[in-house]
Amino acid sequence: TEIYTLSLHDALPILAETKAVPALLRALNERTVLDAVRASGPVSRAEVARQTGISRPTVSLVLRSLLEDGLVRETEHDPNRPHYGATYYEADPEAAVVLGVDFAARSVRTAICDLNGEVRAREEIRSRGTVAEHIDALASSCRSLLRTSRLAPDLLENAVVALPAIVSPEDGSVSSEDLPGIGAADFREQLVQALRLPVALENDVNLAALAEQRNGVAQGVADFAFLLVGAGLGAAAVLDWKLHRG
Repeated sequence: TEIYTLSLHDALPILAETKAVPALLRALNERTVLDAVRASGPVSRAEVARQTGISRPTVSLVLRSLLEDGLVRETEHDPNRPHYGATYYEADPEAAVVLGVDFAARSVRTAICDLNGEVRAREEIRSRGTVAEHIDALASSCRSLLRTSRLAPDLLENAVVALPAIVSPEDGSVSSEDLPGIGAADFREQLVQALRLPVALENDVNLAALAEQRNGVAQGVADFAFLLVGAGLGAAAVLDWKLHRG
């Protein structure tokens, strides 16, 4: 599921031009409360209200809705903090899972991750065949991972495919000398049909840089360069917290 973050400043013009103000405000409140629970859980309703500035009654209504949708769940409080009998909440890591794919020239590596970023199952398949054979191997691996992880197939929401290739941010077109056929105009559509999922394509080194920013040595660093040394050289740059393309 694609998630878009909308600030209140950006949302005000939209709110002023639409009759669906209550629905938009409810969506903004749900997004804000869910972000607070994901960042601070286990967290109580009172703490969410303090962090977000949303009233306690509204936070209670939003949490009830998120519970019904399976996005958050009740949990035990932090034993190192006072709890005063309050109910605590955390994001449900199994509300959805994501398929990550390293689509390399000689192998297809796959992993299923939950919303906490925990790898639930992974697999590597050696493949020296055509792009079509790589795609067949990927579809087979996806089914294998679901069996291994014992996760319901309908929890799988998206696939992110890392490619040793140039991926256009405008139209998603791909070019690579290492994988002949990967530049076909319908390459993404082939993946979508094989996996029956929405598919995002990205350069593998760009994704590696983002991984270091989120969970690696670049946490808390606004500007850095990432250099990958392997069979060849690859580089990515993050400037002002964002991936720089050029």
